[in-house]
Amino acid sequence: MLAGFDPQMSGDGPTKWKSADILERMPLYRFAVHNSHAYDDLDSDGAELADDEAARQEALLIIRDLNRNNEPKWKGWTIEVKEGDRRVWQIPFFEWGEPP
Repeated sequence: MLAGFDPQMSGDGPTKWKSADILERMPLYRFAVHNSHAYDDLDSDGAELADDEAARQEALLIIRDLNRNNEPKWKGWTIEVKEGDRRVWQIPFFEWGEPP
């Protein structure tokens, strides 16, 4: 049986599918960057991702992209990932744009 589906058999016809909640919503993660002087939300809408690890991978991609465009500007910055009020990750930007 598929998760989220409740098969209902009718005596004279094919199986009918009734959905209690067809798709569970994925967690909504928000990304922001900050240093000791500034705080900037990168995406006010956030991103629906599968889990905390997927949010971490997305944060690392953001760091790489921002570093690639203007490397010196981001020295000393950190990216913060939140799901609701819960801080999931806080990852410092790397000086050379790539994690060790």
